[in-house]
Amino acid sequence: MARLSIALFLSLLALSVACRNGAKLLRKSLNAQQRTKIVELHNQMRNKVASGGVPSQSKAQNMREMVWDNEMAQRAQSWADNCVFEHDSNRKDSKGKYFGQNLVVTWAQKDPGSPNIEKMIDTWFNEVYEHGYTGGYNSKTGHYSQLIWADSNKVGCGLTSYLDTNKLYSDLLVCNYSPAGNVIGQQAYVKGSRNCSKFNLSNSKKFNSLCA
Repeated sequence: MARLSIALFLSLLALSVACRNGAKLLRKSLNAQQRTKIVELHNQMRNKVASGGVPSQSKAQNMREMVWDNEMAQRAQSWADNCVFEHDSNRKDSKGKYFGQNLVVTWAQKDPGSPNIEKMIDTWFNEVYEHGYTGGYNSKTGHYSQLIWADSNKVGCGLTSYLDTNKLYSDLLVCNYSPAGNVIGQQAYVKGSRNCSKFNLSNSKKFNSLCA
């Protein structure tokens, strides 16, 4: 019983001190259902763009289907645990390759419980409607362009819920992407109808406008 009490105390202590800047950590990590949902949402949005389903956006020849990546997820969760709405400045993976990152935070006066993952990711995608997008990187549409960057085929995310210093209940979602998108001087994708074989890729078996 003593060992159990000590273990419980240490677990609660670790949970309470993880945040930076005085915020109080309430919950952390994503469950399997949420992880699956995140990948599905990314691919649905990418397929929508690649198929020409977004006004003013050209079809894509080389938009890749995304898969979940554990290393990206571990790094994202570790950063989200800081409870700070800012980008990780050390975004290199175990092989020294740079990875991209999207962030979104929501606030509420009462604890909302389970966060609305779909609504959070929608804020990134909706940049194309709010600001327009003509290709490449632009600070106003950086979340959107990373989300639909053709070569970024691995995604991993972390989620943290906390009470911030203004006593607002906050949900912070961090998603990391590999290879990194938003490369200065490059376009998000090659315009045109799907042509996966041209890029030594195969057609996705699930999405009619994505490559695998």
